[in-house]
Amino acid sequence: MTETVQPSKNTLPATEQSLGWPSTLPITVDQYESLVERGDFERFLVQVELIHGRIVHLNPQGPKHSDPVDMLMEWSIEQTPFS
Repeated sequence: MTETVQPSKNTLPATEQSLGWPSTLPITVDQYESLVERGDFERFLVQVELIHGRIVHLNPQGPKHSDPVDMLMEWSIEQTPFS
């Protein structure tokens, strides 16, 4: 059985509110890019990303991610023929 959710004006649907998600409206890519161009995120020392209309804080990369990336980068440089 699926429940039909009617979102009220300026809030998330009731199912999203019951999950404890913030009651905010999604923003568009154009709005996000405008914020970036104005420098609105420069004062924060964290990385953010727009995911499904929400601005999300990205966790810093840990060694489980950054170490293999570094190894792959070094390997790819070693495999590249130089003329």
